[in-house]
Amino acid sequence: MEIRPANARFVDIAPRAPPKLSALPQPLVMRCALTDRQLSRMKPLPPAQLATRVGLRLPFAPDQVPRSLAYLQTPGARQVVQTATSFGEHWGRSTAESVIAYKAWPCVQARALRSQKSFISALESTASAALGRPTRLRQKQVGTRPDRSGAALRFTPPTEIAPHLDMLRRWLQANGKAPATIRAAVICQCLLCCHPFSDGNGRTARLVANAALATAGMSAGCYVPLQELFLLSLGGMEVRSRRVELMGDWSIWIAWFADLISLVVRESLEEK
Repeated sequence: MEIRPANARFVDIAPRAPPKLSALPQPLVMRCALTDRQLSRMKPLPPAQLATRVGLRLPFAPDQVPRSLAYLQTPGARQVVQTATSFGEHWGRSTAESVIAYKAWPCVQARALRSQKSFISALESTASAALGRPTRLRQKQVGTRPDRSGAALRFTPPTEIAPHLDMLRRWLQANGKAPATIRAAVICQCLLCCHPFSDGNGRTARLVANAALATAGMSAGCYVPLQELFLLSLGGMEVRSRRVELMGDWSIWIAWFADLISLVVRESLEEK
């Protein structure tokens, strides 16, 4: 959304450079490789079935999220979201995303990674499919709504979007043999932080992340419902994302992403 309030205090955020694999803890890299192998066993799990598996009844309130999922969250998260009137309003969005997931495939293929132009074109096609209308990289400054203190996050300036996307492209090109779980986590975080489009950034990030997971052998028809998992984290996603942006802490984000995938694989295999 475009920021308008003149009294807002802006905090500029920019995508962190993707991590060097050699800088990540080796046990984490090995764990992500194991998560990749689990993906090949995954069965389709619609969001409604995910709700049933984790003990939710739709619709639900934040205080009804099972405490067994506390490891996805963050201390105090329940209190933070208690008054969030829009909590869960996008539950089930992954069902629609899974229908157009194939549109994201070009983004992670070698042909699209050859140049900045081809990569951006593939991302724009995916975003257009997610929105249901043609879209291009945004030309305006955007950010979050100011909070009660007047502070607001301001995303990447339009002039810096293409260079940041090219940074991601070059990383993907150089790390094509990295575990798909790591590549998906990096793609999702970079696109969410860069916020290259005026709308549909979350959907685009989730679609391309799933495209990366599919390269690990995830069965056709499967889709990791990241939107619903983000909701179940009760702010845990936002906290970890900000740690990457502000502190460059990629390990905590990647490890958490592996947790999400393992949860879905486990629940899909137990679904009757």
